[in-house]
Amino acid sequence: MSAANPDERNLKKILNMTLKLTDQETKEFEATEMSDERKEFLQQAIAQTLEEDEVKKLAYFTDLFLAFDIDVTYTEPQLELMTKLFEDILYLVEGMDIALEFNKMYGLTHCIKLLKSKYSSIQWRAADLLACCLLNNLKCQSSVLENKGMITLLHILKTSDVDIVKVKCVYALSALCGNYEEAEKLFIQLRGIDVLINIIHEHRDGDKLQVKSIFLLQKFLFTEFENGIDFVTIATNLVPILTSDHNNMHEIILNIIHEVIQRETKNINQVFPNKEQILEFMDGRKNELLNKNQDEKYLDEIFKYNELIKLLQ
Repeated sequence: MSAANPDERNLKKILNMTLKLTDQETKEFEATEMSDERKEFLQQAIAQTLEEDEVKKLAYFTDLFLAFDIDVTYTEPQLELMTKLFEDILYLVEGMDIALEFNKMYGLTHCIKLLKSKYSSIQWRAADLLACCLLNNLKCQSSVLENKGMITLLHILKTSDVDIVKVKCVYALSALCGNYEEAEKLFIQLRGIDVLINIIHEHRDGDKLQVKSIFLLQKFLFTEFENGIDFVTIATNLVPILTSDHNNMHEIILNIIHEVIQRETKNINQVFPNKEQILEFMDGRKNELLNKNQDEKYLDEIFKYNELIKLLQ
């Protein structure tokens, strides 16, 4: 007779607990209403059983995951196995507790190491897995920071020539800095904002890399750690992008410039050195948006252009 599979064993465990709860092991079954306390206990028992099963799966996948190194040349089947491992682990660590278990198993440390892989498919998946574990998870954020994860992510972001690798690195950096003051301070110290500005200049078509970089840049307008952030230079660097053909990212770029000018009104001429030229542009762009504002989509942009025009006049 074949051994029962794990799902059957888990089901038997749950059924046994149910029988004990109803105290009917030796009596003929009778349908009765289960009390709220018993329902809650049963739900907790099921959740615990499932969680234990997930941790076991994670341990198995992580053991295989840790065996992959950055200095090895892999065959196509081996790379396919690696891809499957990333997918399986990613599915499991969506739960915060499982992400913590993954960190205890040195999974996050290995992700940082794999960022330096010669395979871009491994690099971007490592960054993606890091991001998933880091979202709103302070213990994982702290662990990655201690293991020089930010330094590695910024290095790969600056040196990689593969867009999807860069996109996932920005995603991971955003998750690492999210509601975590120490990470924000280090990002500023490592001149991460300069890296974002360079990316935004290189990608002007509203592609995914530019979008994620702009959103991350915008976060730092509201950080408590302003030392080391040159907001005027940020705004000055964004003006040429704002004057290009309009796209969906312009609203966020305009928000950043407007916010900086509100704080640094005395430096407005530094941000807009060619006053007459920029006034002409702003008036033209405002009218352009007014003409296609049938669904009031551009009201906020129009308002901010009016505000800037008043400050410049």
